[in-house]
Amino acid sequence: MKLYVIDKKKNGKVFLRTIAPNRQALAQKLGGKVFKANGATYCVSDVVAEKGSDNTAIGMLVGGVIGALGGGAGVAAGGVIGALLGKEQDKKEEAEVTQFNRSIA
Repeated sequence: MKLYVIDKKKNGKVFLRTIAPNRQALAQKLGGKVFKANGATYCVSDVVAEKGSDNTAIGMLVGGVIGALGGGAGVAAGGVIGALLGKEQDKKEEAEVTQFNRSIA
């Protein structure tokens, strides 16, 4: 999961170098509900979470590479197992993103 605010000058994403399960925990980590990023002042309520990566594809790739030791069948089996594990990680991360974005400071 990645946390960001929308840049007030350029309208792009400014990613924070910290993570937290919710906005209240983020405020505690930052030492308050107001913080500065790229020279602008933001509130923790301005922070949005998004998924950090596509774990399904990564799991499938890693599983396939490991499965290559077992030949063609190993590649297929490793890819399927890796994809399933990656998909579960994606679901978990999506739940964390939703929890953060629904939280209040």
